[in-house]
Amino acid sequence: MAGALPDRLPKETPMTTPLGYGMFDSDQHYYETRDSFTRHIEPKFRDMAIQPAFHNGIEKIRCGDTYSPHDSPIFDVAARPGSLRELLKGFKTGVGAEHSYEFEPMRDEYFDRDKRLKLMDEQGVDATFMFCNNAIMVQELSPNPDVLFANLRSFNKWQEEEWGYSYQNRIFCPAMLSLEDLPLALDLLDTVMANGAKAIAMIPGPCGGRSPADPYFDPFWSKVNEAGLILGYHIAPSGFVKRRSAEWGLDPTPSFYHQSAFQWMFMYGDQPIQETIANLVFDNFFGRFPNIKVVTAEWGIEWAPLLCRKLDKYRGMGRNGPWIGGQLTERPSDTFKNHVRMHPFWEDDIETVVAALGPDVIIGGSDFPHSEGLADPYKLIDHLGGLDASVQKAIMRDNGMALVGLG
Repeated sequence: MAGALPDRLPKETPMTTPLGYGMFDSDQHYYETRDSFTRHIEPKFRDMAIQPAFHNGIEKIRCGDTYSPHDSPIFDVAARPGSLRELLKGFKTGVGAEHSYEFEPMRDEYFDRDKRLKLMDEQGVDATFMFCNNAIMVQELSPNPDVLFANLRSFNKWQEEEWGYSYQNRIFCPAMLSLEDLPLALDLLDTVMANGAKAIAMIPGPCGGRSPADPYFDPFWSKVNEAGLILGYHIAPSGFVKRRSAEWGLDPTPSFYHQSAFQWMFMYGDQPIQETIANLVFDNFFGRFPNIKVVTAEWGIEWAPLLCRKLDKYRGMGRNGPWIGGQLTERPSDTFKNHVRMHPFWEDDIETVVAALGPDVIIGGSDFPHSEGLADPYKLIDHLGGLDASVQKAIMRDNGMALVGLG
């Protein structure tokens, strides 16, 4: 990633946390304001802008008549950071579980980047990937590419104003992109790159009936590759629930917290990212675009060792099949290790994944300020206790800093 380390941020800044060095946090979030999509929407799309609206007594976001599936408040209050983790621990111990998961007024640092930097200083976080909150649903809500890209154009302008793409080389916000329409995607990519984007974010899965690595999209990826942009896949509604539920006799549009266990496991959990990564590897995406690194956020990492074994196995099984991006020149598992970087859940068996794939594929993250994440990002170190200090530091800092060009 382009961008030199500024003088005001030394490469090794002793922090007040027990780490003794500043963390790179691969997954933090801001919260959007109500006008995040409407502020810059083009007039002809105003009625189809993503906007807040009450539905069944709950303020959600909608696009036309389609409402988001979430049932929790999204604007005025938020779940206390780390409170879901505390709730789950309470269920195990029977202590205080009924009081742990709670909402509180939104904090200023969720909306203000300068106040967020001060909080990061207090947290011992030198730099972070800062992801959106509601905007991950834009593709799921939009009825067609024209509406989708109008909302993406508007949202990216809002994000540029409020957060920037690499504020003070510490807060790295990916621009939101899609491949649902190639000409529109190329135009938007040119715009966000001209405005300083260092990373782009997409939802996983097929793109308009094609693999994202289909040579049809090569004009787009060639620009991403030349610019050295990072490709981020954050967990999001990605169409898998909507497309696959009916085949199993399930509701294709459940509210978020009322998905079945089967839907969580195979349509919303790590299945979409596994399929997408496998597709990129098998279609020789990284062989054609070697400068692109993929970051996965909030998908966990425990699935990765088995996926890598399967990638190697099924490359052989499919040797006589089509290879739309050309034959592979290295073991698929090696391609994965060279190009994919993953954010672990704090509850993952991180040591086992390190033993299988090495430490370079993991970039520590907190999911702050979400309730399921860590209230104190540096406490991820508590889940790395079986690893030596150099591996811990690689996960907590070095791998992420190298990824964004600050190593």
